[in-house]
Amino acid sequence: MSELVWGAQAIRFTAFPGPAVEFGEPDWWRTLTGRSSDTRLNDRRVGTLAENGLVDGTRLVLNLTPQRIDWFFQAPDLVGSATIGTYQDAMRNSNR
Repeated sequence: MSELVWGAQAIRFTAFPGPAVEFGEPDWWRTLTGRSSDTRLNDRRVGTLAENGLVDGTRLVLNLTPQRIDWFFQAPDLVGSATIGTYQDAMRNSNR
């Protein structure tokens, strides 16, 4: 049986925190990547944080709201056939 190979253009991991969770000033980006993001937008008034940047040729995006946490791994250019590799490679890289 041959292995099914298909390219992933984006992968999203989502979590829904409970109402009692407080994030403070999270530094998850640096913890995951070992460096600062290219952009960081933090609106403490409403409790949102957005960070993004290129990591090993893949666009990594973190969106944090009081109701939802999203990590996106995306091809740097979502036009045409750009991918972050095979699904297996993308999952392997996202589990670092």
